[in-house]
Amino acid sequence: IRMRVISVGVRSRITGSDEEILELFNERYGNRSGRYVRLRHILIPFPPTDDPETLERADQIAANVRRAAEEGEDFGRLAQKFSAAPSAAQGGIMELEEGTAVPELAEPAFTLAPGEISEVIVTRHGLNLIQVIERFDPKAALRSGIRRVGLSSSVLLPRLSISLLSLI
Repeated sequence: IRMRVISVGVRSRITGSDEEILELFNERYGNRSGRYVRLRHILIPFPPTDDPETLERADQIAANVRRAAEEGEDFGRLAQKFSAAPSAAQGGIMELEEGTAVPELAEPAFTLAPGEISEVIVTRHGLNLIQVIERFDPKAALRSGIRRVGLSSSVLLPRLSISLLSLI
């Protein structure tokens, strides 16, 4: 009900120019870096042993999963089946911001072309495979959404000095 009141009772009374929208947007979101990548990720964790045979088996699993992906098997389904990463249930989909990912993953994530599959990547967490989906700038996407929708109550309401109660 509250959202309906805001949508009907408030949004129709808010006016502003594109410049005001962008000014408020930049105040709130202007610190984002602009370099992100959306990808699919498979993590095959290291076994809790130093046994060479067990480690070799993990290497073989990673190589076989990579081969299946290269041969056209759906990477998302492979992630659901083989990955131990938190994103496995969603087909391994995740986003990385440049400068925040471990370097071993960041380098291929920001250099592979969309659709490409990495070689097996070794990190302290295990053996990783990634498939780049796309690179994007979240600021550009948000700006575009604001322009499409017009004034966004989630951006403007915190700055409004009017009382919502007086409008109800």
